[in-house]
This record gives sequence, C-alpha cells and structure tokens, in this order.
Amino acid sequence: DPVQISDLRKLLRNLSATKSILISTHILSEVKELCEKVIVIKEGRQIAFGSEEEILTSKGVKSLEELI
Repeated sequence: DPVQISDLRKLLRNLSATKSILISTHILSEVKELCEKVIVIKEGRQIAFGSEEEILTSKGVKSLEELI
C-alpha cells in the first residue's frame, strides 16, 4: 500500500534523528532513500560498509546492485 510505505518512511526518518535503525532489505531503492550507512552482505560475508558514495568509489562500481 503506497500510503503505508510513505508513512513508514516518514516514521523511520523521524526516528533516525535520535536513534540507530537496522533495516534488512533486498530493495536497494529503499536503502538509497533511507540509509546513511550501508553494509552489503553477500553469501554470508560483509563485502562493503560505508555510505553509498563511499562504497561505490571504493568498489569501482556505478550502483549497489552491481555488488550483488
């Protein structure tokens, strides 16, 4: 439901001002919109950590999707 998704995003943004929030998702557009820092896990191992920009630069890729 688009309205519920929008409400959830607003809630997460508000909470993230004072709290750390762990989001586990395969929907990378959500990651880009909601997260300041990202951990990319592939085959049970952490392969990247940082902001989206830091990860893209350090891994030499144009999108997070290329890592998975």
